[in-house]
Amino acid sequence: MPHWLTDHHVIRSMHTSTTSARQRHGLQPLVLDLSMSLAAQRWAVEMSRTGYRHSPWQRPYVWRECIHCGPTSAAACVRDWVWSPDHRSILLSGRRAGFGYWKTNGGHTFWAAEIT
Repeated sequence: MPHWLTDHHVIRSMHTSTTSARQRHGLQPLVLDLSMSLAAQRWAVEMSRTGYRHSPWQRPYVWRECIHCGPTSAAACVRDWVWSPDHRSILLSGRRAGFGYWKTNGGHTFWAAEIT
């Protein structure tokens, strides 16, 4: 079923960029999951308000997480994650994912991926 978040061009671009990275390693695309995308979106917004940080202890689910602050495009965000061994291992794991993005009025960007 279509949803404003998973149909958003930035979220689609994050998914497409992640799929390309996974295909270069011989892996199938992650299934874009609405509930995980809603959680990632909430986390991106929360980081914009309270600061950029990992905090699995504040969230009730056990998904692996990638976060980022600063890139101006989804492709640049995913590229940075792929270049980081820890983040790359997360992107190359799992079968389902959700993506979130927030841009503040000041132009600061916050990115989140939840993967299981």
